[in-house]
Amino acid sequence: MTRGSECRKYRSQSGENLPEVSIFVLTAHKGGDEAVSGIGNKLHRPSQTGRRFDFSALRAVSRHARVAAFAQATINLIFPRRCFVCSELIDAAGALCADCWGELLFMGPPCCVCCGYPFEFAVRDGAPCAACMKRPPLYASARSALLYDDASRPLVLACKHADRIRYANAFGHWLAQVGAESLPQADMLVPVPLHPWRLLHRRYNQSLLLACLTGCPVTPDMLVRRRNTASQGHLSRRARERNVRSAFKVRVDRKLTLRGKAVILIDDVLTTGATVEACTCALQAGGAAEVHVLTLARVVRPQAG
Repeated sequence: MTRGSECRKYRSQSGENLPEVSIFVLTAHKGGDEAVSGIGNKLHRPSQTGRRFDFSALRAVSRHARVAAFAQATINLIFPRRCFVCSELIDAAGALCADCWGELLFMGPPCCVCCGYPFEFAVRDGAPCAACMKRPPLYASARSALLYDDASRPLVLACKHADRIRYANAFGHWLAQVGAESLPQADMLVPVPLHPWRLLHRRYNQSLLLACLTGCPVTPDMLVRRRNTASQGHLSRRARERNVRSAFKVRVDRKLTLRGKAVILIDDVLTTGATVEACTCALQAGGAAEVHVLTLARVVRPQAG
């Protein structure tokens, strides 16, 4: 016995003038599989042999799903998902294990309304830090995802100098979170540029990589680095300011695009603020209405008084 379909007609029991309704129901027949044709007004009766339901498409989908699952399992076996800090096995690729995650210090409120310097205690909204009160920055605001310390430093430097660009997916997500309020208001994201010689040596601009992974529109060539400045790793604040003074400019063919726009400047680390201040100066000279800063990490030093 095989299940097929049978057309049964029903009329109103009350004698009301209602349309005849044909309903196809599953029945048992000898020989041949027949499918349910449907329910509706004045539907046609199926043929005596019925119409076969094609299960080949479902079988193909199921087969493809099994193949995809097997392929993913094979990839995970050959290239297991590991924490990109300590290589501990984890569930998701491009993430951190619980121990390494717990060592990172993510920045957030309460902080300075201008530069994002973290406060130890809650303060009133819109309160600046002592440094910004003494010398207000050129940019409208600056926010960072991580505290630049012993835990985050190896990650940032590995992405910057050791080709560990696979870290950037997580970094971009963290940047998007810390910039959740400012990113939707921005007209464009502008990465801090590298000098062509340094770009040739490093092969990629980590700031541009971070900007692209936030999911927002990026203008990668808005700024150019006019000279190959010295590395600032061991320079003092004043030496950094001298090093990057007038080092950036807006491309001539981009000034019309920049005029009156709200810009978010993207960099990897905010140390003294000399680089982002120099870039902000160039963007404002080029016609930007306001400049906000987003960085992956920032150095936090005790502020005087």
